[in-house]
Amino acid sequence: MLSRRSGFARLLAKPAGLAGSRWELPAATLCCTVLAAVFIAELLTPDDIVGALALLPLLAGLWLLSNRLAFAVALLTLVLFAAEVLMESANRLTVISVGGTIFVIAIAARLYAISLADLLSVDARQRPLGVPAGQRPGEAKQLLERAASLSRRELDVARLAAQGYTAIEVGQRLHISERTVESHLASTYAKLGIKSKRELIRMSPWFAVSPTQYRDAGA
Repeated sequence: MLSRRSGFARLLAKPAGLAGSRWELPAATLCCTVLAAVFIAELLTPDDIVGALALLPLLAGLWLLSNRLAFAVALLTLVLFAAEVLMESANRLTVISVGGTIFVIAIAARLYAISLADLLSVDARQRPLGVPAGQRPGEAKQLLERAASLSRRELDVARLAAQGYTAIEVGQRLHISERTVESHLASTYAKLGIKSKRELIRMSPWFAVSPTQYRDAGA
């Protein structure tokens, strides 16, 4: 049941979900291409409000991309909007109204995405520590002592690996190489006294907290 929920979660459009991945640049290029196409279509059909379609690629870019590429998509949209205002003098008021509404919605979506990403990060790192179901107190104490020895990077790698991500995917999310991920996993396995990813997944409840909480709980 847990694996099904985890698989479904990967399909959700997470805020900045493409940041640092190999798909980010192609996605940003696609957003810019669609925005340019909407701009051309708007110029060819001045009597129709085709420009409203720009909201879709703009929202996609601001929700999925990193700050740098999201800014690039937003800047392109602003430049195209300014050009449209200058070129369509007859419909200038309509263009400004539609464009202004699009930007307000897009900015609100970006701010919400940033806030949601921060909340998800805090929830993953600072969730209250508890003993997993079926864990005996003696075993729990041993796990606490072992987990307290993990570095911040090892904990980040272990948390993602325990969620089922491959070494390549972990590296993309943490902006480190696959070899570095494997090195951190090997060190983590040695410190935790485990030998397989299945054992790491069983210990996933211990990876939802920060090293400080591990040390405090084990004191």
